[in-house]
Amino acid sequence: MHLGEVPIIQMRPLALKKNPYIRKDQGYFDKRAIGLTMAKFRKAIYEKYKHQCPVCGESLHNGEIVEMHHMKPRKEKGKYSLKNI
Repeated sequence: MHLGEVPIIQMRPLALKKNPYIRKDQGYFDKRAIGLTMAKFRKAIYEKYKHQCPVCGESLHNGEIVEMHHMKPRKEKGKYSLKNI
């Protein structure tokens, strides 16, 4: 592997005034955990489609906002899974 192929991982700093053991600060840590999970899910979707739009074939990294939708909507009991995105 070449040095240029190594992915850059940027860590989001924690808010120093927040404490995970205090109930009023729990929302901050919950939101942070959801954000990290969503980033991993989006990465898995990009890899599933080989970083190309399944509709037009363009790169998913062309500067446009990438929108992901469920094939079977959640309101119709569609699952939140890689197969349904």
